[in-house]
Amino acid sequence: MSVSYSYFRGVRQVAATVASVSGIVAILHFALAAPGSESLKTICNEAMILLWILIPPLWFFFEYWALDHGCIAQPPGEDKETSLKSIKDYADYASKIWAAVLAILVLLFEVNTRK
Repeated sequence: MSVSYSYFRGVRQVAATVASVSGIVAILHFALAAPGSESLKTICNEAMILLWILIPPLWFFFEYWALDHGCIAQPPGEDKETSLKSIKDYADYASKIWAAVLAILVLLFEVNTRK
């Protein structure tokens, strides 16, 4: 049994929107903190960074694996190799955005938690 590509595309759009909004909120949260603030050194903020480290690469891996193993139906009019290349290209571009958000979060966290 496989999920239709149109359903998967909708899930991917929702995930991208949630990730974008949460990335912006996290960056603003860290950017607006007072320098040297102990308020950033919470388990919640550290968990936020940890989630940003783990979730995007796991998503990219799952997405490619699911398409490769037939858990997600091929896009209409595409063969398996074309759809895998497409998903790989998408993940390549998205991973650059993910890396930038992660770098900004870590930088802001480090700068604002120094005394």
